[in-house]
Amino acid sequence: MKKIFFISLLSLCYGLCIAQKNKATCYFVSEKDTVFCNDLSYTTSVQGELRKLEYKDLQGKKISLKGKENIPNVLTIFIDGAVIDKTPLNAVKPNGSTRYTPRILDGKLIINQTDVGENNSPSDYIYSVKMPDGTYYKLNDKNMINSIKPFLEKCEKFKNEYKGNYLDSEGETTYFDVIKLYNSLCK
Repeated sequence: MKKIFFISLLSLCYGLCIAQKNKATCYFVSEKDTVFCNDLSYTTSVQGELRKLEYKDLQGKKISLKGKENIPNVLTIFIDGAVIDKTPLNAVKPNGSTRYTPRILDGKLIINQTDVGENNSPSDYIYSVKMPDGTYYKLNDKNMINSIKPFLEKCEKFKNEYKGNYLDSEGETTYFDVIKLYNSLCK
């Protein structure tokens, strides 16, 4: 009986070691598939298109894809604990140039941050909001009042809870706080 128990325990440990070895640390989502992998890296062109996508599959085989005809339309990348989304460079021109930008707020409404400067100050970033229908808005006072606020207030829980000013320039709350509250109340 002890032998059977020992062999079973040994088999279990071996299986856990194999599973841990093949554990994915990264993934990317394309229009057709989600690929779990390790050691993911990528480069983009000036227009934001993927030029190269390299990774190791779960068996440890290195995969290197080059050129837009060989690389799938990657919508989201998870690498080093960060979610990176393919977003339009200019929210009012969604079919123009794109960028892969970090997702800084997740939920029903998503906020991405585009780096446009060199000094890492708040003015060096453009923030965009992705609505549930896929529409993007540059996060500013005009869009908050004209487009985002009417959407937020369709949720009764949010409308009853939030009584603040929607304008970031007042310094009372930030856009992020408003959208974070919405995401927590309205699923």
